[in-house]
Amino acid sequence: MLALAQAKDLKPYRDESLGLEFRHPKSWNVRKERLFTVIEFKTKSGQPVKLQLIDTAYRSDADKWQGLQRDISETSKRQVLRQWTEELLGVPLLLTKTSEVVGADTRVTLIGLLYSRTVEKLNFRLTCSGSAADEAEAEWREALLTLRTVSGAIPAPETPGTKVEAPVKPTKPKREDVWNPKTKNVPKVEKSSNRQRVDKWDYFMPDGWVVKGEEATHPKLKGKVTLRAANGSPVTARNSWLRVGGQSLQEFVKVDHREEVAPYPNRAGVGILVGRRWGAASTGPLFAVYAIGWLDDKFWALDYRAASKADYEADKDLVQDLIDRMSVETVL
Repeated sequence: MLALAQAKDLKPYRDESLGLEFRHPKSWNVRKERLFTVIEFKTKSGQPVKLQLIDTAYRSDADKWQGLQRDISETSKRQVLRQWTEELLGVPLLLTKTSEVVGADTRVTLIGLLYSRTVEKLNFRLTCSGSAADEAEAEWREALLTLRTVSGAIPAPETPGTKVEAPVKPTKPKREDVWNPKTKNVPKVEKSSNRQRVDKWDYFMPDGWVVKGEEATHPKLKGKVTLRAANGSPVTARNSWLRVGGQSLQEFVKVDHREEVAPYPNRAGVGILVGRRWGAASTGPLFAVYAIGWLDDKFWALDYRAASKADYEADKDLVQDLIDRMSVETVL
């Protein structure tokens, strides 16, 4: 059990948008990202745990939410171990536990949605090795015991169809983040000079790249790169990235490596999310990279495939350079 009663060992976490806060051990590493918060910690036995906190807009039925979690798990080839409902702060807490095989390990994820009558709801994802799942869940539950509303008011359970006014978000000082092209991490924004026009989009890319339809080619490329562009918010861009990742996962019968890189700005000032997987498909080895780049109200989505380790090793720097320098604009 965590010594949560010892206030000197605790730190507050507050979500101003949701009007919620809880306390957690000071040893937990909290990292704010554009679309969610990541908390990383180690269990008492030393096992690493990753917790994502996401403000999620959802006002439909509880059963539909659980159905969505089942569908997403099936699409991502995760096994649903259990779905159930508990109560927290007097409102339902919708829970789903899943597992997936990653290399030689089994990874367990606990997904929760605080089903309160609010425009946005607390959505968490607790992920760790299967051997540490019970311990990690127990430590997260200790923190959840301290959850309360900032206002002190008791939340009401969700009633779909009831109108709820969005809360007025407090004014915050402007801060830099990884999706902002003015961030200190990009000393000088550089637009690539190689412009490739497809329909209403101009792709600005490193020299040597050519785009026809949705396929991007390069004289040195061994694998295959697919590109598309669209208008949308950061949430739309992230959902596109998750969808591409889910589609790529369906091709695998075995995943030996799975990696998701923390968001960062590329040299063109574009906010980047990258995921990588390799393992085996039904046809043989498969290496996949999927990425999105978002700026203002536009984003591009990249999907890379290679059928051998040799091709992937030959391509990885070339593809990474494309991700790190590419931007997109609408044709005027």
